[in-house]
Amino acid sequence: DLYCLESDVETDDLLDQSYSTRGFEKRPYYVRTAKKDPTFLTDRCFENLLKAETAPQITGYAAKEITEDMRRIVATWMLELCEQRKCQEEVFILALNYMDRHLRRKIVPKTSLQLLASACLLLASKLREPSCKSLSADVLVYFTDDSITKYELINWELLVLNTLKWDISVVTPLDFLEHILTRLNIKNSMNIRVDKVREHAQTFISMAAQENFCEFLPSTIAAASVVVSVNGLKRDMVHECYLIRELVDRILKSSITEEVLNKCMARMERVYQEQKKLLSPEYYYHTPPNSPCIKSQGVPGTPQKCKSESNGTPVDIQDINF
Repeated sequence: DLYCLESDVETDDLLDQSYSTRGFEKRPYYVRTAKKDPTFLTDRCFENLLKAETAPQITGYAAKEITEDMRRIVATWMLELCEQRKCQEEVFILALNYMDRHLRRKIVPKTSLQLLASACLLLASKLREPSCKSLSADVLVYFTDDSITKYELINWELLVLNTLKWDISVVTPLDFLEHILTRLNIKNSMNIRVDKVREHAQTFISMAAQENFCEFLPSTIAAASVVVSVNGLKRDMVHECYLIRELVDRILKSSITEEVLNKCMARMERVYQEQKKLLSPEYYYHTPPNSPCIKSQGVPGTPQKCKSESNGTPVDIQDINF
């Protein structure tokens, strides 16, 4: 019966793991995906997620020379790499979680920040991606423009695992998203397309990960992203107040307060407006996987922005205009 529920999905434009004239060959992969199981959306699973999420981390990094700007730069590079490789959304979020936890426990020189980010991407990809799609060490070395070696990357992978005590299956805001959307019943009550709300909420969650919303619980970030998304699609304060009250009183219950949720929403909207002003329309278009646009140039972790050779659809997280 399980085999009957599988569906073959062809993934386009994925890169082969083997080199071909210092590049990667393209060939279609077939990934067998299982049908969504409603069991994972039951109240028991949701309550277990709420119990498993860790408390907010308010301590700084062990290395004082690592600043928020440095983290933001390397996070942008990680996001662009994940988009180019068409990784699942969880890979980027998990990798940043690993990186932040490692930086709080170990002193990492700023020259090794991209190496750490690559090791975290390697781990997150192994955990969440199918084997034929996962980011290999060779691919990550290639996209760092050979600023690191495969030997260094594998050693840092073990270092991160030891630092995290092999606790890499952590709860993220994306784990709560489907639970919240299901329980809010947005599609029936507000006549809003739930897939559009999901898409916008994923955007805000990725943006929050880039900006390091470490003082908020994953469930709080997920709830705030849903409310902000609905508010952007349907400007109605009555619906916003209704959503907040329902999230706090019925869904998340005693895990968060309305004050904390409003604080997270306000920061999320502020960061979105700030990033929207900084972006120019010629950036963040689809580029070929071998394009040097996302390779680091000079400073480790610094992505090179460039115009696409051909026009395409904006894919960056800040390109959603409400």
